[in-house]
Amino acid sequence: MAAQRKRFRGGRPLQRRACPRCDTPCASTTQAAAHCVGRKVQAEPLPAAAPLQRSEPSELWQEFPKMKYHSSGRFVTVKDAQAEAALGEGWGDKPI
Repeated sequence: MAAQRKRFRGGRPLQRRACPRCDTPCASTTQAAAHCVGRKVQAEPLPAAAPLQRSEPSELWQEFPKMKYHSSGRFVTVKDAQAEAALGEGWGDKPI
């Protein structure tokens, strides 16, 4: 023990420790904790995602329900073509 103290210039002799992140042997616990700072830890790769199924634009678009706007400033939501026809004159697809 005295010989080890002389070699390390006094104090306790350093004991080799493994880094807690990468298991690399280091001269001390402080070195083991400090040498990996900033390194990226590799995570497990994510499983491959299922391929997206493309839909035709005609399958996504729905005509009803839609908003109808009157020239007086009123607006309503119609659920089908019959309700749209029952509105009468003065109704449009865009606000005025």
